[in-house]
Amino acid sequence: MKGRGRPDSPVHSRRARRVAAGRALPVAALVLIIAALGAGRAIAQESELPETYGPPPAPSSWSRWTNELAVSGSFSLEYRLRHTSEATDQDLYGLLAADYGDAATQPVTAHLVARSAFDLDDGVDHTGDYAFDSLQDTYQSQLTAQLYELWVGGALSGPVASWKLGRWFLDDTPVQTYVDGARIETQEVTAAKIRLGGYAGLPSHLYESSPSGDLILGVFLEARAWTGGRTRFDYMHVDDQTLLLDHHDDLFALSQWQQVGEHVDLFGRVTWLSSESRDFEVRGNWNDPEAQLRAQLSYYQLLHTQESLSYEFDPYFQSAFEYRPYREIAASAGHAFGDHFDLSGGVDFRRVTNDGDEGAFNHDFERFYVVPMFLGLPDEDTTISLTGELWVATPERITSVGGELDHALSKEVHANVGTNYSLYKYDIFQAKELDRVRTYYAGLDWKASKKLRLRIDYTYEQDPFDRYQTVRMRATWTF
Repeated sequence: MKGRGRPDSPVHSRRARRVAAGRALPVAALVLIIAALGAGRAIAQESELPETYGPPPAPSSWSRWTNELAVSGSFSLEYRLRHTSEATDQDLYGLLAADYGDAATQPVTAHLVARSAFDLDDGVDHTGDYAFDSLQDTYQSQLTAQLYELWVGGALSGPVASWKLGRWFLDDTPVQTYVDGARIETQEVTAAKIRLGGYAGLPSHLYESSPSGDLILGVFLEARAWTGGRTRFDYMHVDDQTLLLDHHDDLFALSQWQQVGEHVDLFGRVTWLSSESRDFEVRGNWNDPEAQLRAQLSYYQLLHTQESLSYEFDPYFQSAFEYRPYREIAASAGHAFGDHFDLSGGVDFRRVTNDGDEGAFNHDFERFYVVPMFLGLPDEDTTISLTGELWVATPERITSVGGELDHALSKEVHANVGTNYSLYKYDIFQAKELDRVRTYYAGLDWKASKKLRLRIDYTYEQDPFDRYQTVRMRATWTF
């Protein structure tokens, strides 16, 4: 038996009771500022060096080592400050992503994604009555770490086309999840280009205390039996043992992709949970670059109420509880007028199947919008977009205006500022839905060198109950 946390979100409180605004931007935040100043000084010094025509300098020992081993990736360090009228939270994150070799062409390669987090506040809040509760706060240490992916695998030339072993992210199935296990795929065979694949292991619930009693396995069959078409059948089985319930769920899915001519892409999928239909979706895209025209149309319908299921099939049950059937239509179109003006617009239409089922996270509404965009105006380094919206949520009719300005201050530095409005917005920090949220944001991105990129973002959100401010400062080094 075991317990489970939820993704980076508090469960109990509406607003916090701790005030610590006076400690914003501590010494840790200055790490990125110092790094930026150091990179800027290095660039200035390089620009002052006399021009030379000799051989380039020898690469550093680190560069030689990574090149010899075919290692590539990035490391980012991010400081995040979040503030409301009653609470402040400050954290430092490190994210490492690295690859050895090319998994698409080499037989043995490796991939790694890992993250660490450090709570910069004086203590870790365990009370649950805090606006910025997170799963990191459930640990006794201010420093935590998660291993997202670590696998070896590659491409083969025999009957088996590819293999993978370790912890990896399953992303080409109707339900996406982390897996601790193995996966193989065959080569395409016969005129129909049939391909088989399978995987098995433990579902990787990153914040779960124990995987005891858990299992995930699946198979898929894919064929390209005619020109422009791809058909795929998926089966996934999940055993998920939680503190109170044991889940044993089976998911079936049938998917179809179709290219029609040069400009039209179509997709459709229907899924079943055990013997009951779950949902279906269809969508189409039309794009004609020569005519500078594009259009999209999609339809989605949840067919039956989703109750408590395996985590893979309903990760939000503990927050949203039962999810009632609904249908959603989205349509949009756009046309570019020359090189400097683009006009697009569309409509989003959402309805719960039964009138009495409307509630949190599941609303009836229509959204109509139009987006004019000015490219390279008033100068070639500037892009301006505006958004006009009409929200209809009976009996209300709400109009809103938003926009964004993006400007290249130089070849290395870009800045943007903008605002938008959301009638409904999910707050991952409080595991709740906010409504009537006006957001203002600004950002500055600086490519300090070939390997170092710095970025700072500020976001201000306001709803009828509170104001939320977020500052992010990030340095990313690629190798």
